[in-house]
Amino acid sequence: MRISHPLVGAALAAMTLTACDGDNAVGPRLDMMPDAQVITGRPDLGPAPAPEPPGALAASIDAFEGDVGFFAMDLETAEAMAHSGTVRFPAGGLSALFVVATYAARVEAGDLLADRTVQLRPADIRGAGLGPDDAGKTFALSDLAARALDGDRTAEQLLVRTIGGVEAVDAVLADFDIDGIGPYLDPCGRDRLYAEALDARFATVECDDLGLWLYGGSPAGLVPMPFDTPPTFDDATRAAAADARTDSLAGTVTARAMARVLALLDAGDLVSPAVDARVRGLLDGSRASGGGDDGLPASIWSGSLEGATEDGRHWAGRVRGADGESFVLVVLNGGGEAVDALTRALGSGAWTTLLGEIEWPPMTPAEPGESTVQVMDAASADGCDSAPDGFDGQLMCRADAATMAFSAGDAVTATLLAPGPGPFEAAWIWAGPDGLRVRTQERLARSAWWVWSETRRVFETGQWAVTVSVDGRVVRHTLFTVDD
Repeated sequence: MRISHPLVGAALAAMTLTACDGDNAVGPRLDMMPDAQVITGRPDLGPAPAPEPPGALAASIDAFEGDVGFFAMDLETAEAMAHSGTVRFPAGGLSALFVVATYAARVEAGDLLADRTVQLRPADIRGAGLGPDDAGKTFALSDLAARALDGDRTAEQLLVRTIGGVEAVDAVLADFDIDGIGPYLDPCGRDRLYAEALDARFATVECDDLGLWLYGGSPAGLVPMPFDTPPTFDDATRAAAADARTDSLAGTVTARAMARVLALLDAGDLVSPAVDARVRGLLDGSRASGGGDDGLPASIWSGSLEGATEDGRHWAGRVRGADGESFVLVVLNGGGEAVDALTRALGSGAWTTLLGEIEWPPMTPAEPGESTVQVMDAASADGCDSAPDGFDGQLMCRADAATMAFSAGDAVTATLLAPGPGPFEAAWIWAGPDGLRVRTQERLARSAWWVWSETRRVFETGQWAVTVSVDGRVVRHTLFTVDD
């Protein structure tokens, strides 16, 4: 069976992962830490010297107008660096990881079935993700877990209700035994803590109406009670509410704590090997995970979370290189523009500081029968659809058509050729000269072999990259040039 399916990629949307965020505390300058100050006990990653702080990284943080909590650690040597690594930020959507860990623990213990379905009630709706049109529908717990990691606040709320409530999540957090993580707040609790700091009258507003106002801008449910007109608040009032929310410690996390969670998860020592493997599988399929970047070649952002909050955005994930090198990276921020540029700068800076200089891999031919990726113009890809049947015939046609030079406006096709048997999750990450990443993903069913294409029309001139991964592992990272 051969499938060739060009598809124009849809832009990777920034995930709105719940709650309001903010911290005006001023942390230390960028500093390098020995591993004894970073991680103790499980797992034993061994000692490592601490190099001097890189000036370029410090400059990137200094130039950012918002507050930044940053932590990166080499998973092999435990060499780490941090900026305000122990300053607390509202966890926002990163909290979904704690909920999913609780869900996975209960599934592995036999208390829940992953395919159990639950019905969405109107009271579960939280303003982002599943909405009013989905009320009354049923969803499998495994689907809710995946949606929660993708920033679906409603899915997180429904999952929390099903797995035992806030108390169940707090019990798992206590077992983590990691300093720097506050008690869990569900989406309703995160919203209410912030909103009541804005105005005490929000205490009488239902959670679904509160979420729809905070994240959808809808005042329905707020007027005529408790407000006569839709409420508005100036920046100073919102900043004060964000600070008041952080003072309670509930729903907060530090960059250092989040890095340790990811490091232990990677080692299979966060909850248990089986639970951690289930969580990693869900994370690796999340929209925040992917591969490649103009600053991180031949790598895959795996096990990643993104969290957009009221006045900031967070990113946390494991970064894996093509040769097995890996590190964890956490960037928390309390406001400020150019968050994507900051994360890319810190990611590439952590790579070069912890792992050495970046080397772009060459585009090498593949042997028949191996999984590979070929990049070509869309017209050539269409022509290969009528090539002789069989994996080797398809591979030969597309290898002959492969090119790394295109013109602005061309439709570029990246074709995955996989000998099977599947099933597998395949992802395409396109990175443009401006650093914008676009991701598409397909689940390929069991088959003798696959030929599957994704196509993107390119307009920006300069160096592009496309990275294709299968089941979270990079198959090929390819550079190509777009000229006028």
